[in-house]
Amino acid sequence: MKASSALAFFFLAANTYCQTPAIAPHGIVNAGSFTSGLPGGSIARGSVFTLFGSNLGPAALAQQPSLPLSTTLAGASR
Repeated sequence: MKASSALAFFFLAANTYCQTPAIAPHGIVNAGSFTSGLPGGSIARGSVFTLFGSNLGPAALAQQPSLPLSTTLAGASR
């Protein structure tokens, strides 16, 4: 009985820490106006946008310290 409880705890813990990133419906928006992108949902090359969703990066808030913007931030990359 204890072995099955330990095994269940292991799978629950692994599932909690290994969740797949998910972008919310209509969760990609212009960073300045929070409006949807171009018709068809495309993003213009070189534009700055915001993603809303779950499991997209680290749990702690991370901010870009200066310009130019980097392609990596707190272990997450494009």
